[in-house]
Amino acid sequence: MRVILLATLVALISFAPLDAQSKKRKRQTAPKSESKTNSGRARGGSFDYYVLSLSYAPNFCAQGGQHDPGECGPGKYFGFVVHGLWPQSNEGGGPENCGSSVVPTDIVSDTVKYIPTESLIQHEWKAHGTCSGLNVKDYF
Repeated sequence: MRVILLATLVALISFAPLDAQSKKRKRQTAPKSESKTNSGRARGGSFDYYVLSLSYAPNFCAQGGQHDPGECGPGKYFGFVVHGLWPQSNEGGGPENCGSSVVPTDIVSDTVKYIPTESLIQHEWKAHGTCSGLNVKDYF
């Protein structure tokens, strides 16, 4: 039942029409003074909105190839998994890999409840979080 409700919620969010104001919004960018990753701040790229990306673990784990045992190993029964919060552009795609800082252990411990493995948490921060204009704590 929870899977059906979550799938319905995701579908509603995904297909919700954009209002005229959201189309006119100025592109988001991180302030220049906050572009250093050594302070825990993201080095932002230019983007228009965020996409909350979810994946369905049973389908992912059923695909060929090697998968992290933390997500696809014996006894792991995840449904929908938060894959990440991705900055996106109206023209398609979005900025990626804007920095190289690491997610601190305490944030990984809190986040692993929603994103099943530390490697995926670190990957999402490096690929997308560092471009979000948010610090690592606010991003997760």
